Amino acid sequence: VYGIASGTFQEKENVQTITLESGITYVDYSAFGYCPNLRSVRLCDTVEKVETNAFIYCPKLETITVDTTNPVYDSRNGCNGLVETATNTLIAGGSRSAIPEGIVRIESNAFHGCTSLTEITIPNTVKTIGWYAFTDTGLKSIYIPAICNLFCIWCCCYR
Repeated sequence: VYGIASGTFQEKENVQTITLESGITYVDYSAFGYCPNLRSVRLCDTVEKVETNAFIYCPKLETITVDTTNPVYDSRNGCNGLVETATNTLIAGGSRSAIPEGIVRIESNAFHGCTSLTEITIPNTVKTIGWYAFTDTGLKSIYIPAICNLFCIWCCCYR
């Protein structure tokens, strides 16, 4: 097995933890989407591509961690999120995620459906927030610094 296809583990109620072992290179769109009890994800060093929405609508997702030797992705500074290293783009996050300084884009649907997410701080390095990034979350508090350089917040990023 080299990749996890779209919808492979979608809507699996018993899935609480995902650990992708060395050798897995690809995680497709919604491969683990809509898993109501998923709490943690650990990505190995060989993962080269994680499609947006791979972990969409996982309401209890707390942490995503990436092996420190992965050349494509990281979870820098203990941010508990999935960051594409080269572009400084936050791909996905959970309720314990902190968006680290240096992130310039929050990908579309990055937190979509994470109802356990109640507060978030957008660092001043973020320039773009993608479509539906915070839709259907439990957000009660969003902090955006006065000196934030946000260039574009796409429609419907929060509902």
